Amino acid sequence: MSEKLYDSAYVLAAEHQRAAASAVLEELAAEFTDAEPDTIYEAADRAMQLRLAALEFARKVWARTYPYEKAVESLHSQFTEFPDSTVDRAFSDAYTETR
Repeated sequence: MSEKLYDSAYVLAAEHQRAAASAVLEELAAEFTDAEPDTIYEAADRAMQLRLAALEFARKVWARTYPYEKAVESLHSQFTEFPDSTVDRAFSDAYTETR
């Protein structure tokens, strides 16, 4: 039962992640009609990566295996293309949701 449950959970998570990525691409393309498709894809992909990284760091902070300040610094160094305020918000949101 456990193996089937975890396999199904993975399949659903992957499907929903692909659907979310597709929705982000569509909304960005509609909002930024002058942007190149590759630029839109890159922004959407990096945003999804930022979200996942922020959640992972938040889990580590709550588990007390990684310091809060270092987590924020790491996100800023990994996602330099985003405004600082966006990276801060990504971590703050993840930290709040992970509690």
